[in-house]
Amino acid sequence: MVAGWLVSGLCAAAVAAPSLPPPINISTPSDAGPARAVPADQAGVIRAARSSPVRRESLRNGLRVLINEQPQEDMVSAELLIQVGAVDEPTQIEGISQIIQQLLTNRVSDAPDGTDRIEETACQFQITPELDFVRISLTSTRQDFPGLLKAVADALTRRPVTEAELDKVKSKIQLSLDENENSKVQIYDIFRQCFYRYHPYKRMSRVGQAVLDRVKVKTITDFLDNNYVANRMVLSICGRVDRNEALDWAKERFGAIPQHTAESVEVSWEPQPTEKEVYLSAGGRNVGWLFVGYPAPSAPSRDYVAMRLINTLLGEGLSSRLFTEIREKRSLCYELGSMYPILKGPAHFVTYTVTKPNQVWPARKQLLIEIDRLKKDGVGPKELEETKRKVIGTYLAERETNSGRAYQAALAELVGLGFEFDSQFMRLLEAVTPADIQNVAQHYLGNPTLIVARPRGIYFDL
Repeated sequence: MVAGWLVSGLCAAAVAAPSLPPPINISTPSDAGPARAVPADQAGVIRAARSSPVRRESLRNGLRVLINEQPQEDMVSAELLIQVGAVDEPTQIEGISQIIQQLLTNRVSDAPDGTDRIEETACQFQITPELDFVRISLTSTRQDFPGLLKAVADALTRRPVTEAELDKVKSKIQLSLDENENSKVQIYDIFRQCFYRYHPYKRMSRVGQAVLDRVKVKTITDFLDNNYVANRMVLSICGRVDRNEALDWAKERFGAIPQHTAESVEVSWEPQPTEKEVYLSAGGRNVGWLFVGYPAPSAPSRDYVAMRLINTLLGEGLSSRLFTEIREKRSLCYELGSMYPILKGPAHFVTYTVTKPNQVWPARKQLLIEIDRLKKDGVGPKELEETKRKVIGTYLAERETNSGRAYQAALAELVGLGFEFDSQFMRLLEAVTPADIQNVAQHYLGNPTLIVARPRGIYFDL
């Protein structure tokens, strides 16, 4: 479902799946204790010089609420993660999350406290579908926050979906389908399709023309009723709020959302190493792309922290091994990097390289050499320590804002790490040894999936 691409040269070889280590429980949720009520005339007043710990509450309908008081901040952020993603979309409605994303965005925009109000203030609002969940992000002044939170809750709970709403959604999505797609996004979609093959993670979050044309109001309403339910939601609030007041907001606005329990379906999966070449359309005449990916531990695995270090060691930043060896020493690319998404199911570690069309194969050769070097020689104590410092820097940077703190807590809770994972991450990181890095590299980085994308034509790789 990628317009403008011609695909050829597919070859695959079946291999035995690596035995993933069993997940471990590395979180111990606890309650932060009761909070002192604040008089109405003192709402939002700074009460302390430092922030309070996160408080976790579960509403009767199953909604999990995380509250992090940051009295020194002027803004309030909310992150609502809804556990609905690729595994919940049947093939015939693949990409329906994009339709619902646009539907909810329209509803919030049309609300009295919606987007018009956001545009008048220093507020932000965004809905993003991911592989495992839908992320709804909201940041606003404390004064505007309750009204905007209500607009989000109303958008989620309003039934039924109308024909007029669906027509408006289709019109807006059609405009995006007619625009040129980002090459990196397209090739990453192709990588997932080849890597996962029969697993739902191969599905794209973008809706196709066929699904957009045939989707009905009832289909969308049923999908909302079955998946956008309270026991699949984590609401994380961080900023200048009082705990009890924020919990009251959550109960008032989200307490009526029903819960629904569907049968969980276990999807069998094993990696199938694949190499595929795709040809770029006219828009990519001067560049070639290389994606190389491997199986990786899911978030609850004991190997998760070590793989995060491997991701940073190999592909993050100007001092990473791949950047140093492929770009700095050999000038084989314009750009490169790596990705290791946090997933509940089978994860992947993938590197990408942007280069000249005739340098794709030399870049591929050198990348695989560096992977083999890590597996064979491992990493020294000094390099590992430097990598840990980089991971800690990124970790802290992600939590500099209210939105970042709220999102990271909600994500850890949703994927099974527990909202208190933050308090354990540093300890787990420091405990990783050079032997751990080498063992994890040898266990997972063995059977790559390679996607080569470049303009059609004959190129001699010299």
